[in-house]
Amino acid sequence: MSLEKNEGKREAAINFRSVNYEIAILRSFFNYCIEKKYIDKNPCEGVKKLNELSRLRTLSDEDIAKLIAGATNRLTNDIIMFLIFTGCRKGEALNLKWDDVDLDNGVIAIKATKTRHDRYMPVSAPLKGLLEGIEKVDGCSHVFNSGGRKIVDFKHSFKTACRNAGLKDLRIHDLRHVFASKMVMNGTPLYITGELLGHQTPNMTKRYSHLVPDTLRKAVNDVWDKKK
Repeated sequence: MSLEKNEGKREAAINFRSVNYEIAILRSFFNYCIEKKYIDKNPCEGVKKLNELSRLRTLSDEDIAKLIAGATNRLTNDIIMFLIFTGCRKGEALNLKWDDVDLDNGVIAIKATKTRHDRYMPVSAPLKGLLEGIEKVDGCSHVFNSGGRKIVDFKHSFKTACRNAGLKDLRIHDLRHVFASKMVMNGTPLYITGELLGHQTPNMTKRYSHLVPDTLRKAVNDVWDKKK
């Protein structure tokens, strides 16, 4: 059992899904202890899961513009836009290499992912413009770098951008939700959205189904409200 990934994190920085996962692990562990007669009662009984939908933070077009404008340097600006345009995880973006970018064919390969499965992202017009505007540095293979050195993190400059934009309680990972929300609300099927996000199961993408009530309503009406 390994729960160290949340050690040292502030409460607001911990992903609700991760908390629920760890609660499930602890509950299973204590049930095993009960079976072995090490303990009599599971301490996790009665512990409720967190509402994961409450952390599906998204942004309006106006807020997105404020966040981008709030970045105090070009590098932070570029990474923020890349995350919004692709829905990539922070690590996927920072690990992106120029060899993985194929602008001629309009696709980028997302490697070193959390799920350990590579995926391919079509390059939209704004994403192509962003990547074409990033200057390549001799001897550096990473797209996002500082003076030829790979970026490890940019949380401090991101916080500055959020502060300048007047956006509170916004995390870097929330930009992934911004991408997903925009895709779904624009009519993109949940399955396709999940593929672009690199989800391994449909259940991970179902979190966004509440954003498309009109689409779901239309699907039902198309079947049952046909005129005879």
